[in-house]
Amino acid sequence: MTFEEEVGKLNELAPTVQALANYATSLFPHSKLVHKGNRWVCDPRNFVAFEIRWKRRGVAVVTLRGMTSEFEKQTALPIRKARSASYSECVIETARHLGPAVAYVARAAALYRVGPRRSFTRPEELEL
Repeated sequence: MTFEEEVGKLNELAPTVQALANYATSLFPHSKLVHKGNRWVCDPRNFVAFEIRWKRRGVAVVTLRGMTSEFEKQTALPIRKARSASYSECVIETARHLGPAVAYVARAAALYRVGPRRSFTRPEELEL
């Protein structure tokens, strides 16, 4: 199954998640989503991943490079710590989450560019 086919199972949320994925893959040249386990990871740069949960909840979980303290909080879309220590995640449940999710993805890409040896920065300390 392709990413587009899996996202299509989200019905009315599908265009929102597809738009976010298109934005994420446009941030670095030659990026594409590769299926790894139960996620679609942006390859070759692992700064964002999508887990499509269409069977029960009909949502997409977006995993982002960076700790929660490194993101400017968006009240419309909460961000939380992911299972991996240096990653965060948010849950896309409605089209209204697209704007805040784009901001999170942009920040994750900026953190990726700085690299893993960065001192953990507050959102206002890193120029996008």
